[in-house]
Amino acid sequence: MNQSLLIWGAVLIFGFPILTIVLGQLGDSLKRREHPFATFVRNLQYFVLPPLILLLIFEQILGWKELVVFLQVLETVLWIAIIYTTLSLLRVVLTLDEKYYPWQIPVANLFFQVIRAAVILVLVGYALAEVWKVDISKAAQAFGIGSLVIALALQDTLSNLVSGFLLLADSPF
Repeated sequence: MNQSLLIWGAVLIFGFPILTIVLGQLGDSLKRREHPFATFVRNLQYFVLPPLILLLIFEQILGWKELVVFLQVLETVLWIAIIYTTLSLLRVVLTLDEKYYPWQIPVANLFFQVIRAAVILVLVGYALAEVWKVDISKAAQAFGIGSLVIALALQDTLSNLVSGFLLLADSPF
């Protein structure tokens, strides 16, 4: 028997149930205390862990490398779950209200939306490039040139917007 197959089997047989139980207990405990991280832990347990385990079983244990489209779809589902879970983490850490916990960061709604869009674009771009082998360099170049043209055209407006962001970040009032 292959040594790496035995190791992967042991990791999946013992690791997945233990991780599921730990995340479930942690999620229940956080939910009872109405902690904001409860949603993130639940999303991690219900959305990220199952496709990750299936992907590891198909690739590492069964060795199904020839079912490329099926594995790509499964990896895409995993990346969608990762994006959703990351956004739930951002919702907890970057709060739009007053911060309730010392680790929360109060931000303006526009800044929060910009961060969300950046996270989504980066993760979707990575998933397209790695899973589906799409060359996104041309799209990134076009996006960069387009944003440069827009920035030069809206230079005065953007300088006022950045000044407003700096005032909000300084919180003088």
